[in-house]
Amino acid sequence: MLTQDRLSAEVDVLKQARQELRLGSPAQALQVLADYEHRFGEGTLGEERRALSAIAACQAQPGAAARATAAAFLRSAPRSPLAERVRAACATQPQRE
Repeated sequence: MLTQDRLSAEVDVLKQARQELRLGSPAQALQVLADYEHRFGEGTLGEERRALSAIAACQAQPGAAARATAAAFLRSAPRSPLAERVRAACATQPQRE
């Protein structure tokens, strides 16, 4: 059963990751998001964690791997309210490298 404390802890970690992105520290955001995954697994807010991870990956190291992360998120959650943010951050149109 989900406790309010666990949900609050998940929210706090995601807030920290968003803050790192706002500060222009996507590598730090990725570390925070890895901590989320380690602590909570998929968690209740796993979809948001996966979206933020895709965005952070695209900002930290744009390229095929980051676009693949974004594409995987978009396949798994095409109707997510975060899908457009992922698309915008990652420019997921097919590209050849």
